[in-house]
Amino acid sequence: SALASLARANAAEAARKAADAADAAESLAATLGMARRGATGPLVVEGIDISHLAGANTSASVVVFVDGVSKPERHRRYEIETGAGEGAVAPGDDPAAVRAAMGKRIAAAKRAVSGKRAAAAAAAAAETGARVPGALPDLALIDGGAAQLLAAARACLEAGVEVTNARAPRAADKKGASEGEDAPGHELVS
Repeated sequence: SALASLARANAAEAARKAADAADAAESLAATLGMARRGATGPLVVEGIDISHLAGANTSASVVVFVDGVSKPERHRRYEIETGAGEGAVAPGDDPAAVRAAMGKRIAAAKRAVSGKRAAAAAAAAAETGARVPGALPDLALIDGGAAQLLAAARACLEAGVEVTNARAPRAADKKGASEGEDAPGHELVS
């Protein structure tokens, strides 16, 4: 029937898209020299960006991609306290805001992987090769320059999270690289 034929075509297209996304994730991991968590585990990438209005109303947005597919239901927004109080970030201090945001993200991950609910989620994830929802990503992309990247790395190190490699492109390298070429970076943290 026409309906069954359409269903088969839709299933084939969905399978092709899933295979393409998995291939892209494997290629990205190989390009970045990242060891995958397991043959069946997805590659999780999170991007963090700081926003503010002339230093006020500072917030951090975290976007999540799993095997190259955006997962809006997992995106998060963190309010960053600004001002002069303890734990507050000076208005307009993007590196400090990145550090605070990364600290909040790590705290959320620690909550996600601890406790009774997390133990059940970890057991279910282990059976399927999936990850515990909310766990730290394989790769965090930080919008900004070397100062923001170093601030994120420091937040990770302070929280006991291992930073395998942190890199930022040099301004001169960005200008010298033509489109499609990799711009070499300099290592900040290893």
